[in-house]
Amino acid sequence: MGNDGCIRSKFKIKNRTLANFLKLIQRRETCAHWKPKASSDASVSVFFVSIKNFGVRLRLTIFETVRKRHCEEATDEAIQNWIAALSAFTRCGFRRIARNDAYMTLFKNSLLSLNMAALILGAANLLSRILGMLRNRLLAGHFGASRELDMYLAAFQIPDFLFVIFLVGAASAAIIPVFLAAKENDGEAARIFIYQLLAIFASLALVLSLAVAIFAPSFIHLVTPGFTPAEREATVRLTRIMMASPVFLGLSGILASVMQAEGKFLIFAISPILYNIGIIAGILFFLPTFGLPGLALGVILGAVLHFASQIPAFLRLGFSPAVAMSALKKWRGAFRSSLGRVAALSLPRVLALSMSHATFIALIAFASRLNAGSISVFQFAFDLYSLPVGIFGVSYAVAAYPGLCDAARAADASRFAALFKKTAAAMLFWIVPFTIFTFILRSAIVRLVLGSGRFSAEDAHLTAAALGVFAIAIVLEPARILLLRAFYAIGNTRKPLIIGVIGSVATLAGAFLFLPIFENRAGFFTRVVASFLTLGDIPHIEIIGLALTFSFGLLVQTAVLVAAFVKEAKKNFSAPIALPSNGETLKILLAVIGGGFACVVALHGTARFIDLNTFRGVLMHGSIAFFAGFAVYAGLLYLWGNQEVRQLAALLRRKTWIHSDLPREFNDSHH
Repeated sequence: MGNDGCIRSKFKIKNRTLANFLKLIQRRETCAHWKPKASSDASVSVFFVSIKNFGVRLRLTIFETVRKRHCEEATDEAIQNWIAALSAFTRCGFRRIARNDAYMTLFKNSLLSLNMAALILGAANLLSRILGMLRNRLLAGHFGASRELDMYLAAFQIPDFLFVIFLVGAASAAIIPVFLAAKENDGEAARIFIYQLLAIFASLALVLSLAVAIFAPSFIHLVTPGFTPAEREATVRLTRIMMASPVFLGLSGILASVMQAEGKFLIFAISPILYNIGIIAGILFFLPTFGLPGLALGVILGAVLHFASQIPAFLRLGFSPAVAMSALKKWRGAFRSSLGRVAALSLPRVLALSMSHATFIALIAFASRLNAGSISVFQFAFDLYSLPVGIFGVSYAVAAYPGLCDAARAADASRFAALFKKTAAAMLFWIVPFTIFTFILRSAIVRLVLGSGRFSAEDAHLTAAALGVFAIAIVLEPARILLLRAFYAIGNTRKPLIIGVIGSVATLAGAFLFLPIFENRAGFFTRVVASFLTLGDIPHIEIIGLALTFSFGLLVQTAVLVAAFVKEAKKNFSAPIALPSNGETLKILLAVIGGGFACVVALHGTARFIDLNTFRGVLMHGSIAFFAGFAVYAGLLYLWGNQEVRQLAALLRRKTWIHSDLPREFNDSHH
């Protein structure tokens, strides 16, 4: 068909030139190929749009448009997506384009490779973690490592634990495979299943949250045995206020599972950013007015933002109010089908996560018996340890999980093994150097993030030393996360639960082993560790034993997971799962030794030329050392042919992230 087949764009935009352009080349039903008849008769229009969002530059280039009478049977679906995305941006900017279905389709089609999805998740995770560091800096500057801050952090533990029960992580691990399987058979039934899950969850969550709020004094007594009665009473008040947050976060977790299953990683990644913004708002605006309860109000605000940010995208996926009404009418048989399967998959997952979090609460209880501020030091060091883990561990595991589920459901052993190996290799490339650099730069990191206001030099030294011990676990946690996701992808949730119990027992045993050792400041082992971590004459360093306890438990759990998964994969796929080769691993280890040496040389070599008494000086000092070390590490691997670093170099050489995804006619590198 010719010109009569042209249809108007569904986007009503004010820009007349672009509107005419859309009418010229969009062919939703009738076009298969686009090509101008003659360039001499063509009206050539070039549109450049730059979106600068968190340091990322996206360039959309559209060229060679023709008048309607010269438009032959034109355009494919990819071109339509580009034009629709550009039109949405032209009218209402980035806010509108982020809401647009065509843009989301474009985003999904262009970025759903493992590395790019992980990069998007990692970038958003980085921003969220940076906001988390800002949150901690504000808290450290206002309170220091004090008992008052200990009370707030202890009060956080019960809502966090309830959030774990309310499907944190279990949402994606259990819901994604069930939702994808239901969607293959009947998309409408899959959406009804999600609404039924939301209704059941909301009912149970409200009842459980209310019950925990009523019995909060008993729970807080278990969490803070070292607090005085007055301190426990204040902690109970904070806990009761924050009990609304796990309800919103749990509902948001279910929506996030749908976002991941549909490839909407951007929406999924933005939610934690808004959560931290809510908490920061509580520190800046509510704390001066309401005191400590203002911090709890900030937590609720963050949870509401976390949930609300996903609702528009969720509704655009076809989850209309009409579907919700259908879900309410179709309860019969629900538990015997999809909901029952989610419950079966979720229960071991929730128990495993609950066990892990209960173990962390036990460590907080141990910390409450130590000097005032010990909980603050432990939590701050743990949050800093979580930064590289979240960026490079969680992001890759989340990005790989839907693919692992698909491969496991199709019994495709080669695809499962290839994706697992690729994810493990990518994690190894990033995590090993960040383990070393975190240890070397621990003092600079703590000073940058927490060094303000009432946070004293002794607080900073203790936090840096604890971070140095936590650095041991940086290389272990991503491996644990990936192995757990792999177990869940093949439908085995029982073994991770058993292994989680083993890890918890090892952690608690480590607490009884290491804490008495570090209570004896004059002991040989304690003096050696204190000297190695440059703790000087700080009298009470028991918190270092607590950090060592955490790393020891994680080491035991990860080792058992590796051994169990090798056997499980061989049983399910009749072939062992390939891990990164010994040769590649050796290259990474040798390169990180070189990078670590360069980092230390740069750290000491530039110290005399930089004023280390200012924030700018500490930032410059640490940055120079980090980039020197990473440049040597990446350079050595590049020379040795490492695939990850070569892909990174290729990505940096490209003009834009998605330039190569343009149709050939739209890629100016071919002209």
